[in-house]
Amino acid sequence: MAGKPTAVGPPSGSAVLVLAEAICDAQLIIAESFEQDLPDAPRTLYKIRVILEDQAVIEALKEFGYTKD
Repeated sequence: MAGKPTAVGPPSGSAVLVLAEAICDAQLIIAESFEQDLPDAPRTLYKIRVILEDQAVIEALKEFGYTKD
């Protein structure tokens, strides 16, 4: 997610919900990682990357003016 935001109008409600869910999922993954005695950082980062690469999340970010570059 690089570059400057270029959104012209406000994002749709569905885009906001998609991103809110993605943020909550990422927070849960991070919290679960910290509960482990030996956190597995590469696996945690992989799980978060999967969330960020989800097509619905990418489309929602586009509504906010961000692109995957």
